[in-house]
Amino acid sequence: MEKPSNTGLFWAALAGLAAAGGVYTWQRLRQFAPARPGDAKDAAHIMLQGGQKVLAFALSPAELEILAGGALRLLHRLGNPITAATVEESGNRRARRRNGIAGCGEIKLISLAGEAGRDGNRLRDQVRAAIDAENPHLILTYDHVHLHPWLDHPRRTALGEAVVHAVNEKDSDALVYLCGSAKPTVAVDIGLVLQPKVRALAARCGRLAFLAQTLAAVTAWGSGYRHAEAFRSLHNVHTFVPPRKHSPRHSPPGGAACPEQGFGCRLASNVKVPVHS
Repeated sequence: MEKPSNTGLFWAALAGLAAAGGVYTWQRLRQFAPARPGDAKDAAHIMLQGGQKVLAFALSPAELEILAGGALRLLHRLGNPITAATVEESGNRRARRRNGIAGCGEIKLISLAGEAGRDGNRLRDQVRAAIDAENPHLILTYDHVHLHPWLDHPRRTALGEAVVHAVNEKDSDALVYLCGSAKPTVAVDIGLVLQPKVRALAARCGRLAFLAQTLAAVTAWGSGYRHAEAFRSLHNVHTFVPPRKHSPRHSPPGGAACPEQGFGCRLASNVKVPVHS
């Protein structure tokens, strides 16, 4: 009986590695989509309501655009005022330039000092100050407990932890939605606003636009949507009845939807959040 050649063994091993890599990639991609897509679709109606102030936290406007840009556009179309709080490195000219290019003038940008991302106490102080100043009804941040393995980074986890800690400490009744989650429970159909989102990212980097579109398609698996964004909610999406808030309604000029330039660009005054001692 002839022994298999070294070449045959090499190709067999390569095929085995490719198969294992394919299974691993498939499992990781599936984590972006809700495990119960039917329930996740139903839960989106709690999130997508008018008459609420929205505060979104992220490391950068680009990440906010990729993970939640579609949902924020839909919330903006419903007349909700939106504030984006992003962490940038002080002294990083490129980051400041990226945060200041033309964009959605209806969205306010708060810059958390970059050093806060490495100093847990200072980060919590700034997050707490932002929540106190904005008094939001809906908050977006990273999933600090079940962050997707491909997004796992200490600074994302720290920011998510700081936001959830501040909400609990304040005993706020704000709705909290976590993006980048490996265990999402809410699926938002972003088909109507996908192209503005993709164009906004393409203006910064073509690869980001392709990544966002691919991620939106993967997230929609099983939901019946073509493109979606997913979040993990910190309330029971099946029994929760959101409190009625009396806040001023906000309508874009002329009823226009959020412009296509993206979040974090020509945003309202770039205010530094004070750190409370």
